[in-house]
Amino acid sequence: MSEFHKSQFKITCVLLSFIILSCSDKNHNEDYFQVKIDLDDSRAGKLSDYFEAPEFIFLHSQDTLPLVSPYDFEFKNEKIYVLDYTLNNILIFDKEGHLLDALLPQGKGPNEFFQPDGFQVVGDNIIVQDTYLSKDLTFDNNMKVVLERKNNFNTTSFYYGEDYMLYFLDYNPEFGRHNFLRKDLSSGEEETFVDIPGNLENLTKYSKRNDFVIDERNQKLLYTIPHSTNLAVFDKETGRLDSLVYFDFGKHNMDDEFRKLDRKQKNEVIYERGYVERVDLFGGFGNTNLLYVKQGGEDHHLIFLNKQLELTDQTVNPTNDFNKIKLKFPWTLNENAIFYLKNSIRFYNEYLEAYSGKKVKVQEGNVHDFFSKNKEELKNEGWILVKLRLKS
Repeated sequence: MSEFHKSQFKITCVLLSFIILSCSDKNHNEDYFQVKIDLDDSRAGKLSDYFEAPEFIFLHSQDTLPLVSPYDFEFKNEKIYVLDYTLNNILIFDKEGHLLDALLPQGKGPNEFFQPDGFQVVGDNIIVQDTYLSKDLTFDNNMKVVLERKNNFNTTSFYYGEDYMLYFLDYNPEFGRHNFLRKDLSSGEEETFVDIPGNLENLTKYSKRNDFVIDERNQKLLYTIPHSTNLAVFDKETGRLDSLVYFDFGKHNMDDEFRKLDRKQKNEVIYERGYVERVDLFGGFGNTNLLYVKQGGEDHHLIFLNKQLELTDQTVNPTNDFNKIKLKFPWTLNENAIFYLKNSIRFYNEYLEAYSGKKVKVQEGNVHDFFSKNKEELKNEGWILVKLRLKS
C-alpha cells in the first residue's frame, strides 16, 4: 500500500476506543493505520465457537409483491427493510418476517423514483436515492413524499446526518479526485476526503450491499471502500473523517494492476493466486470487531479483533454445527448479529437431504421447528434470513 501525502494542516488528536489516528483539514487525506492479518493462520472452526444458536426469519412476500433479489437491508424500528435489486421495490417486514408495506417505483416524474440505488431509514422516514434521476426522495411512514432534493453525485452510497449528507463517489475523479464528499445541508459547503490513487481512477462502479455501517458503541460510521481492503471511519455527529484503516493480508493482497481487469479476467487472477479483492463486511459488536473477507475462490474468513483492532481470533470456512443447512458467507449485519441469506427452495432441499427419514427433535425456534411451520411455503421461491448473534 503506497503512502498518501499528509494534510498541510495538522491538529492534535487523541486515541479513542476505536482507533482514531489523525484528523485532517478539509479536502485532504490522511495516513492509513495498518492491520496485518496472515490468512494462513486461520483455523478450521465451528459457528458455535462464536455465535448463539441461529434464528430463522422467513421473509413472507406475496404473489402481488414478490421479493426477487433481496440486496440491501436495514434493521430499524423493529422492522426489516429490504431493497429488491431486480424489481426496485423496498419491502418492509416486521421482525418476524411478515410483510407490512412496500415502497414501489412509479416513474420518472416529480415525487417519483425509478431505479433506487440506495436507501436509509431515518426515524419513521425512508430516504431513497435515485442517481439515475439525479435526486433523493424522503417518504414518511404513509409512503408519501415529504421532500425531493436534487443530487448530482453519481454514487451508490450515502448517509443522511442531522445537518449533513455524506456520499461515496466511487473512483470518479470529477469531484476533486476524492472518494468521499460531505455536503452541509444548511450552507451547501462541500468537503472531500480520501485521495483516489491515480492508477485507480475511473474504476468500474461497484454496487455495495452494505453501505455506511453505524457503530453505535462509538458513534462512528464505518465504510469498507470498494476495490480495496481499506476501511474509512467517520464521526457520526459531524460526518467528517476520523481515520483510515488498511487491512494488510500480505501475499494475499491483490495488486492494483489487476483491479481494472474485466470481471472474468479478475476472477481468474483471484482464484489462481488466492487474492483478497476487498473487505466484504466489517462491524462492531460490544468489545469485538468482526471482519469478513473472501480469499481466492472458496475460502471465507471470519476475523475477530478487539476495540484496538488487535487480532484475537480467525477462522476459515467455519462449519455450521447447529444444523445441516449450508451457510457460506454472511450477507449483512446490524449492531448485534450477522445475517446469512438463504433461498427457500435451496433451504427446503438441503433440509430434506439431511433429515428425511431421520428422527429429529423439534424444539421452539430450532431448524426442525422452523421447517415444520413453513414446510409448504418453503417449496416456493422465497428468502430466509439466518440470524446469528455473537456470543458475549
